Amino acid sequence: GQTEIRKMCFLNVPTVYNYQATNLSGLKKVQTSNQLEIQLSNRDIQDTTFVYMFEQLPEHIELAEMRVHVFPFSRTIPDTLSLMSGESASDTLDIYFEKPIEISSPHLPVEWCFTEDSLVAITYLQVDRHYAWVEIKEIGGVKSSFAAAYFNLSPRLKLDKAKLRKGYIGIPYQEIIGAKNQVGDYLISYERGLPSELAIEDLAISGTPLTTFEDYLYFNLVDERDILVADSTILIIREPYNIDFGEYTVDMLSTYPRDGTHPYRWISGYTGVTRDLFYKGQRIANANPDGSQSCYCCGLTFEVFFRAIQQLNSDLASIEDVNGMTYNDMKYFIQLWFVQSVWGDGPGIAMNYFGIGDNVGNWDDVQTGDFVQLWRTTGSGHSVIFINWTTNAAGDRTGFKYWSTQGSTNGINYNTEYFSGMGGNVNPDYVYFCRLRSPENFVPFNRQLLPDYEEIVNNSEQISPKYFMNNEHN
Repeated sequence: GQTEIRKMCFLNVPTVYNYQATNLSGLKKVQTSNQLEIQLSNRDIQDTTFVYMFEQLPEHIELAEMRVHVFPFSRTIPDTLSLMSGESASDTLDIYFEKPIEISSPHLPVEWCFTEDSLVAITYLQVDRHYAWVEIKEIGGVKSSFAAAYFNLSPRLKLDKAKLRKGYIGIPYQEIIGAKNQVGDYLISYERGLPSELAIEDLAISGTPLTTFEDYLYFNLVDERDILVADSTILIIREPYNIDFGEYTVDMLSTYPRDGTHPYRWISGYTGVTRDLFYKGQRIANANPDGSQSCYCCGLTFEVFFRAIQQLNSDLASIEDVNGMTYNDMKYFIQLWFVQSVWGDGPGIAMNYFGIGDNVGNWDDVQTGDFVQLWRTTGSGHSVIFINWTTNAAGDRTGFKYWSTQGSTNGINYNTEYFSGMGGNVNPDYVYFCRLRSPENFVPFNRQLLPDYEEIVNNSEQISPKYFMNNEHN
């Protein structure tokens, strides 16, 4: 869009003329007597060569207007925008262009249009990162230029629970609706979705459900940033029988961070749980005394089982009780859970002895959330929670994905292991799956039939698993 007039002196020496102010990369001397080529090149200019013909080299050459094609580019650096994570943000860009252009971003969805004064109004949708490149390109062109957009993100205001605790028909229900990531005071207003027999007052859902229900409830939230946020949470109302405990297990394990907060650590003096656990007023499992919140496999799976059954009792408005078990019974239960011998089961035996669960013998019936005791051909064992099978192209089971704690994942995380002969060393003959029954199917147990009951419950030593459950190197 500019015309510049310059005078040039041609020297009979090998030299390059470079005039930075005009972004000329140089003049190329052609070894002919009647031709002069001038090439202009720049990152924003389409390479252009101008050819001048003459019969003999004149002392001066008056260059005519040199028209070049400049690729589109942003004349200014975009402003840094402040917004809430997940929010959309708008800005105006000053873009130079000579031909029709298209604008996109490899990082974020964007919408844009021209303003009346030929600026570009751009909107970045659902921003969840601190920067994004804006790509500017001529329609049908191959060369792009980029401008960097930066964002000061603050955490998104949202409901504190993506899923409310479960409710059951005929059992009084109450749940508090709260927020997280708020800045200062906040307000939550109910939008829609609540069953008619439940009501919301002072951010508490309460009532006695009369029918089954599974759907989202919608709310509007706003805090001192004065940005209205729409969010939702799921509410599930079921019949109080045939309860799938696997859902409770999965909900509970999803509350644990997988960022190394709870590292894998095998030491004596604690029960491998991330926190102290109490049953009927007495501590049944103690956390690592060094305050690290570390854990080991069988301690962690028991913790998830115990906390999940506590949640189930709360949802059913039941007393703190697991099939009539006493403190000593629970101590014995944990000892069984921690496995008594190489190649043996742990959780399945514990559930069977106390009438609350069963082994799942048919692998076709295994479900997400089932508890697993696996053994490797190396002789080491691992206590985990089943997530899903892995299969090959022929559909054969090659192993499975699980959730637990192990040194290879820096503590709590998902992991996948494969069967021997399928790329791993899990012995398929010694993998035990088990599942808790729905409470109405619990059956009474007889303490007198429990092997070594008095010896175990009267042992003053700290409950700990056998050496073969050490997964420090797995």
